[in-house]
Amino acid sequence: MHGLGDTGEGWLDFVELLRPITPNVKYVLPTAPAIPVTINSGLSMPAWYDIQSLDDRSTDECVGIEKTHSKISQLIEYEIELGIPSTRIILGGFSQGAACGIYIGYTYPKPLAGVLALSGYLPNDKAFKEKFNSKNKKSELLMCHGEDDEVVIHDWGKRSFRKLIEYGITGNFNSYPYLGHSANEQELKDCARFIKRLLPPISKM
Repeated sequence: MHGLGDTGEGWLDFVELLRPITPNVKYVLPTAPAIPVTINSGLSMPAWYDIQSLDDRSTDECVGIEKTHSKISQLIEYEIELGIPSTRIILGGFSQGAACGIYIGYTYPKPLAGVLALSGYLPNDKAFKEKFNSKNKKSELLMCHGEDDEVVIHDWGKRSFRKLIEYGITGNFNSYPYLGHSANEQELKDCARFIKRLLPPISKM
């Protein structure tokens, strides 16, 4: 899932770099609907939910995130109907999309293979706590974050990771020196390694 104001197509290049390393994996790149975003003076743009402030995102109500939960859940169910077990599905995202991946991945009614969150954070602590599905704590988490990120600051990501670990979720938090609110080559390699390990070819299972 892409970040605020972006589209699924905007991540095609990143996915194309992953494909040779993970040839057995199908990638689905949805695009969020255009909605008014408070932090951007109410202008409409692709967004998974409204953002009120860039300060403490843990208390933001994230209006619209439940609609996104429903939309992404439908996409997951479609893949399951095609014969892919939920435990062979990873939710991934960048920035706001990463926040959605965390929120949906650990509140979804079925366990997934894992959650991959780039420059992300845990949105709406209160709602997450109420809806957390303990069956999903075995879904492995990888959070990747640039140390020079000025949009979703590194400390927010790290604090979110610590909170998620308190739920019994297992995973890793990777930091990248000199990286801002974007992805780099090392991050891509770490993502590929994570995906390849969690989703090996069926013949090797």
